[in-house]
Amino acid sequence: MTKEEKQAVLLTTARAFMNRGQPLQYDQLSMDRSLQITTRRRYTLPPEAATPQQRLYLDCATFICAAYYNAFGYRLEADVTWNIRDLVQDCVFRHNFTGEETDAEIEAMKAEVKALLEPGDAVVWSKATNGHIMLYVDEHTYYNSSQAGTPGSYDYQNRRDLVSEKGGMHKEDVRWWFEETEDKVAGRNYLFKRAFKTLAVLRPLNRVGEPTPDAMARMGSAKDLWFAVTASHSGGQTAQPGDIVEYTLTVRNDRDTAAKVEISFAAPAGCRLLAKASAARSLAPGETAVLSFPVRLEQAEQLWISPPVIAANGLHVYAPRVLVGRNLSAVQTQALLAAMKSTAQDRSTEAAVNAAYQAIGITLPERRLLLRDLFHRYDSLQGEVFVRRVQNPAKDLAVYSYFGGTGVVTPDVGCDPFLRTTQLRMEDLQPGDILLVSDDYTNHHIYEAMYTVEGFLGSFAPGQPPALLTGAEATTYLDSLPGRYAYAILRPSLSLQD
Repeated sequence: MTKEEKQAVLLTTARAFMNRGQPLQYDQLSMDRSLQITTRRRYTLPPEAATPQQRLYLDCATFICAAYYNAFGYRLEADVTWNIRDLVQDCVFRHNFTGEETDAEIEAMKAEVKALLEPGDAVVWSKATNGHIMLYVDEHTYYNSSQAGTPGSYDYQNRRDLVSEKGGMHKEDVRWWFEETEDKVAGRNYLFKRAFKTLAVLRPLNRVGEPTPDAMARMGSAKDLWFAVTASHSGGQTAQPGDIVEYTLTVRNDRDTAAKVEISFAAPAGCRLLAKASAARSLAPGETAVLSFPVRLEQAEQLWISPPVIAANGLHVYAPRVLVGRNLSAVQTQALLAAMKSTAQDRSTEAAVNAAYQAIGITLPERRLLLRDLFHRYDSLQGEVFVRRVQNPAKDLAVYSYFGGTGVVTPDVGCDPFLRTTQLRMEDLQPGDILLVSDDYTNHHIYEAMYTVEGFLGSFAPGQPPALLTGAEATTYLDSLPGRYAYAILRPSLSLQD
C-alpha cells in the first residue's frame, strides 16, 4: 500500500471519530492519583462506540492513538502528550524553545514546518506542565480532541459532570498554527510561541503496517455511513436467563448519493435470536433507518453477555455488552420500596435499608466491612488510595464496573476498557440499588442512598438523616459521585441463587 493510500485510510478513520458528535466527549482531568492514566479515556474502542447510550471519552493524545489503532491496529509508544512527544517515532521536526528566538528565526521555522508537513502527521506543542497534540489533515485543516475554550469535562470542585453540546472533536483551520491572533480561542494552538518548551512534528505513519479490515470497510462500502448500536439493558442494568434483550442498530447515510446497506446479525453465545437475522436497505442521502434484533438470554456463562456480531457493509459495528445477574421480581421490588419508605422516617439510612431488604429475605453486611471487601487500600506518593479487588457481584453485591472516585485507582483500565464505568446515568440503575459512598480512606465517613422510582432516598453526607432527592437534584447527586473519594453501586439481588 502506498503512503498516499495509508494517509487516506488514517484520515478516513479520524473523520469517523469527528463525525460522532456529542456522544464523543473530551476528558483529560479525571486521572488516577498514583498513575498518570485518565480513567475515562478509551483509545482502543472504535468510533462506533460513541452512541446516544454511551459516551466515548478521548483527549488530544488518545484521539491520535485511537486514529492509528483503529486504522492499522498500531499502538503508539505512549498515550500522554509529553511522552508521545519524546517517544513516538519518527520525529521529522523538533525545536526546543529558548525564549530568545528572533523574528527571523521564527519565520524560518514556520517555512520549514509548512514545507515538511504531510497528511497524518502528529503536531505537538508543549509547555513545562502541559501540551497539546493535533492531527494534520491538509494545508487547510487539522483535527483535534480539545476543550476548545470550554470548561473541562468534570468539575471536581463542584462535583458535577460537564458535557459539551458539540462533543469533544474539532475540525480547525491550519492557518492558526502559523498566524498570531488576538482571538484566544482561535490562537490557542499558534505553534511558535516563545513561551513554549518544545514543538515537534511526528510521523508514525512511516511505521504502520496494513490497514485493519474495518478501516478498509470505512474506505469502501461503509464509507460515510453512520452506525450506532444500543441495547434494551443499558449500562448497569442486568439481564437474567429468560429475559429478552433487544439490540437496536441505527444507520444514517451521510453521503450525497443513495447507499445500499447490507446487515447481518449473529446472536451472542447463550442467546437465541427471535427475529430475522439479516436485512438490506437502500437509504437516500441523509436518510436514517432503525433495525431491531431481539434475543432471549437462555444461559449466562459469565458476568455479561458478549456483544453480538453485527456487520454492515463489511464493517463490524461495535455493540455494547449487557451485564448478567439475578433481579428482584416486580412484587419483591414493590415490597422493598414500600418498606424503605416506611422505615426511613424514623431510622438511620443504613438501618432503614437493612430493614427494607430484611423484609424480602435479604440480609446485608455492615457497610464498612462491605466497602473493605470491595477495595484494597495502599500507600502512594499521592496519599492513601483504593484499588478495586477482583469483581464478583454474586459475593460482593456490587454492580460490575460501577465504582470509582478520586481515591480509587485502576491500573489495568488501559488493558480492559470495561473494568470501570465512564458514565453514570439514571437509566443504568434499577430500583433497590444502593449508592454507597466514602469520603475518606478510613471509611469512617460512609453514607448511602437507595434508588427508587422517584429518585434517591437516603443520606447524602455523613450523619445526615434520610431525605428524598428527585428530578434535577437526583441527577446532580449522581453526577457528584466520581468527584467523591470512593463509591460503589450495590445490587443485593445479585447474591440470590436459583
